[in-house]
This record gives sequence, structure tokens and C-alpha cells, in this order.
Amino acid sequence: MSPQSKGLVKPVTPGLQTNTKRKSRSPSRRRPMSSQSAQTNVDKMYLMTAEGPHIGSSSVLLSSPYQSEIASLRMERLRIEEEHLLEVKRQNELERIRGPKPKWYELKTPQFHYEAQKNNNLLKSQNNWQGLMDYRNELVKASKDFQRSYSSQDYI
Repeated sequence: MSPQSKGLVKPVTPGLQTNTKRKSRSPSRRRPMSSQSAQTNVDKMYLMTAEGPHIGSSSVLLSSPYQSEIASLRMERLRIEEEHLLEVKRQNELERIRGPKPKWYELKTPQFHYEAQKNNNLLKSQNNWQGLMDYRNELVKASKDFQRSYSSQDYI
């Protein structure tokens, strides 16, 4: 009897290697991180370098007028982005809590199932209708304020 027929030796599939281990680099052979790659975006934004992190906590900030203007413009951009993200969240929440469309039961498209689910959720929350309406009115008011503030300003 051959060893293969007894099940002692596993047949080797062509192209596959068994018992191969990857050798990892030793700690001494690893490349050290450069100070440029270790520098974070936060350091760059607040005009700090990796070599002198104490500059940010000092009372004198060494920067040009251009850098301070750029920093203020970045902060303004971040505020605008935050307001837009909050508006997107408000719109998603308004869609989540809205009731079904009028005559949703007459729909013959896949939208029917979506509107039927909206109707079921509305019926399940029947005890809290007033709270939902108040919450929805607050979201609508905040959304209108947002639209009003950005429609009067010209942003390119």
C-alpha cells in the first residue's frame, strides 16, 4: 500500500506551497519615520512645526499677515461646511419622520412599499404625534433660516 492510500501523506496541488512563512523585518531594519511625515495636518493648520511644538503655546505667534488671513479663511470655510452638513442631516431627519404622501395607497410603483412603511411607522407612533409635529416644525424652521441666510449671501 502506498502512503497516499493510507492517508498519511497529503497530495500536493501544483502551484500551491505549504508551510511557507513570511519573514518580518527586524526592528533595527525598519525605516525611521521622517519628521515631515510625522507632521500632522493640525500642526500645519496652526502654523506649528514638528521641531517646535511649543510655538503654539507661546504668547508670540510667528506668522505673516498672509498666514493669519489664510487661517481665518480656513475657519470660515469649516464653519460653512459644518452648517451645510447640519442642513443635510436636517433634511434626512425630515424625510425620516414625514408621513406618507397623499393617496399613497393608489401607487403602483415600488414607491408604494416605501410609503406603506411610512404609514405603518406613523400609526405605531400614534401616542407621540404632537411631539413629532413639534420636532418637525423646529426642523423646518431651522431649515428655512438656513436657506434664508445663504440665499441672501453670494457664495461662489
